[in-house]
Amino acid sequence: MLLVAMAFAGCHRDGLTHEQRAVRHTATEAIEAIMEGRYADFVEDIAYVDEMNDSYRAEFADVLADYIASLNHRNGGITSVTAVADSIVSDEAQVFLLLQFADSTSEEIAFPLVRRDEKWRIK
Repeated sequence: MLLVAMAFAGCHRDGLTHEQRAVRHTATEAIEAIMEGRYADFVEDIAYVDEMNDSYRAEFADVLADYIASLNHRNGGITSVTAVADSIVSDEAQVFLLLQFADSTSEEIAFPLVRRDEKWRIK
């Protein structure tokens, strides 16, 4: 019985709910896709991607790539991402991410998500 209690306690050691872990994971995975140059993967995780035609999806990925290239030029690019807070109200969430850059600067951003078909997606 003690082992079961210890295992259960370990699951919630971070103090986050399952929903908080899910939104934070979704947001950090999206930024990691950008960091790895997987712009099309980022676009595919947008909530309304099914409403985009192939041309618009490709254009969105190209614009994102250009923006990230400008970030890379300005501050060396994103080197790490950490979810620091979140706000979840019904089927919408904001995840606050701390982005660390190669030039040792950092920036906190609010990353919006929405639940679609039981999955958190980029808003």
